[in-house]
Amino acid sequence: MFDYLKIYMFFCILILSCSRENIKPISVEKNFSGALWIERHNISTPEKVDDIVNLVRGTNIKNLFIQVRGRGNAYYNSEYEPLATSIPDGFDPLKYLIEKTRKMDFKIHAWVNISYVLDADKYPLDEKHILYKHPEWISYDYSGRPMTEYSKKELEDNLLEGFFLDPAIPEVKDYIASIVKDILSKYPVDGIHLDFIRYPYSGYSSYSKKYLSDFGYNPIAREIFKTKFGLDPISIDRDKDSPEKELFDQFRRDQITEIVKRIRGIVKSKNENLILSAAVMPRYDWGKKVYFQDWPKWLDEHYIDLACVMSYSSNNTCFQDYINYANDTHNNNRIFMGIGVKKNTGINKALRQIEISYKNGMRGYAIFSFTHDKKFIDELCDLIKYNRSVYKY
Repeated sequence: MFDYLKIYMFFCILILSCSRENIKPISVEKNFSGALWIERHNISTPEKVDDIVNLVRGTNIKNLFIQVRGRGNAYYNSEYEPLATSIPDGFDPLKYLIEKTRKMDFKIHAWVNISYVLDADKYPLDEKHILYKHPEWISYDYSGRPMTEYSKKELEDNLLEGFFLDPAIPEVKDYIASIVKDILSKYPVDGIHLDFIRYPYSGYSSYSKKYLSDFGYNPIAREIFKTKFGLDPISIDRDKDSPEKELFDQFRRDQITEIVKRIRGIVKSKNENLILSAAVMPRYDWGKKVYFQDWPKWLDEHYIDLACVMSYSSNNTCFQDYINYANDTHNNNRIFMGIGVKKNTGINKALRQIEISYKNGMRGYAIFSFTHDKKFIDELCDLIKYNRSVYKY
């Protein structure tokens, strides 16, 4: 007969051996900084904002990326877009958060989704929603079909989150610029954080071993390209590398970069010390190829101050690969590595990835994303020992 008491004692010892007390802390220099991405549903009520404030109080988290524009809706008092339906009447989440944290030692970055404006199942639209007012701004695929005609399954099959505006349309650029100006004119934030600053997934998928849909063929965008280069992009073979295909790919990269440069001008004209950051793809090569996002160039040309790499992986080998891509940019001191944390993620797993980030010279880390647990954040921050209490972004 098995001795169940001995078995029980064995597992108790095993659990204790993996406990908080046996995790080795890491020691870091003064300019290594911690951050959280806070999704919009976590600030929709005063009580939720209070929870966020309590979560970071007394920790070494020094940057909060607060999502204030989600799917073409606002979590602040917007001149341009509808207030999110989950927000109580009369409540301004961003204003309340800033007031609650005015005397606290961390920075508030207004996180703005750029091209991605609607989930597939969110009809009918509010009359203030941008796709209600300008359905003609939607991105089209290579066959001349607007994204809004895609079913939810078609979106999923093509690795598409939802519906995107076409960034090549001049009025789209103007509209995005107006949103950023609106936020900066009303709220004393410490920075603007760009997300979905890219096209929808376009081109070959190495996972499914086939070409998926290709986007950026809005009639207005096609006409701009045709006027500039004398070629209708819809006539280019998208499945074959060619000078013509590269020309259109570069055109799309240029549209995204132009938006980044324009927002930088707005941010820095407001205050040179404001931080412009962007959430970026962990593999910049695929970012440039299938999302037309050239974030290493943005760092090189100082269009952004900080790149937040979405390096979410539970596998440390994969995470190290993302570190290697970040190292290639030679801008480590302006990079935060994203740490993927779920409800079942252990402290040690997150800490080891933070340590890898620090040892590779990154500026800091940003945690994404779970219903942030105070105990987890407190324990994690306790294990990161700063040599001096001086922080930068």
